[in-house]
Amino acid sequence: MNTYGISSPCRTLTTLLLGFTIILLATPTAYSFAPPVDAPDGTTLYFPLIEAPEAEAPEALAGCNPTGGSGGLAPGRYRTTVAGLNATVIVGQGYNPRKPTYLGFFLHGDNGSWTKFLNSSNPITELVNQRGWIFVAPQSPNDGEAWWLHWNGDHNAAFSRVLDAMFAKYNVCRDVVFGSSGSGGSEFWTAYFFPEKGKEYPAHTVIGCGGNDGHSRTSRAQIMALGQDPDVVRRSSFEYVYGTDDGLYGLVIDSIDLYTRAGFHVYIHELEGAGHCNEWSQEGLPDLSTQIANHWARRAAALGVD
Repeated sequence: MNTYGISSPCRTLTTLLLGFTIILLATPTAYSFAPPVDAPDGTTLYFPLIEAPEAEAPEALAGCNPTGGSGGLAPGRYRTTVAGLNATVIVGQGYNPRKPTYLGFFLHGDNGSWTKFLNSSNPITELVNQRGWIFVAPQSPNDGEAWWLHWNGDHNAAFSRVLDAMFAKYNVCRDVVFGSSGSGGSEFWTAYFFPEKGKEYPAHTVIGCGGNDGHSRTSRAQIMALGQDPDVVRRSSFEYVYGTDDGLYGLVIDSIDLYTRAGFHVYIHELEGAGHCNEWSQEGLPDLSTQIANHWARRAAALGVD
């Protein structure tokens, strides 16, 4: 059974003892919707539909802090390079640099795909196109082996440069960024990148089938310190999507506990009996891309953004 929230009495007790509340996801309402997408488990997913941006005068969105980028690629799907790394870039239909939009990113797992978003039917690609967002999925610097393992140079700095390049080229909101990761990419985000770079690059991130509570005492201390910064907390959330039979289950729970104790907005979507995310489709569940797109749509609605 797919559930939002804590299904394990043991973890409920743990959370109560820690004195924090796991916040449940709310279903968006009062939206018009794009054509429905059938998920592998037989359910139907609906994504809010917005009008294309108008090419009039520059606009500012409340709580956006637009970067003002005026270059970049025309709307479309691209296999390209960003800040020296191979990357897939999606520029949503209707994107107009005179009107700020939102940036989304994906950090792949170990030897994972960063090019699957070139498929126009990928749920993330569809969502980005429908909303006129910008999206980037960079390949890790070690030829895609892993973001968290066997570093080729400083991987934190490499991903920072990717984000900086996207902020410079496209007019996107600096204060509202939508992140996502899978497996080893989730390890990288929660244990390496966010502890070191979270103050500069916070994001509302869907963390798929992975995570960690920090690779050292230093990173755990950094996470706890970031949780004391109201601006970082406001601009961050951690939405864990994982199976109870995943081999990384223990690490995911440790990560949930740490970020909850640090004071961040933590949400969980636990898939009862499910394995690792590369097994979800075979198990009759929505795949990771579908889960991310669905969570992004929910988070955007909760934040009151398009």
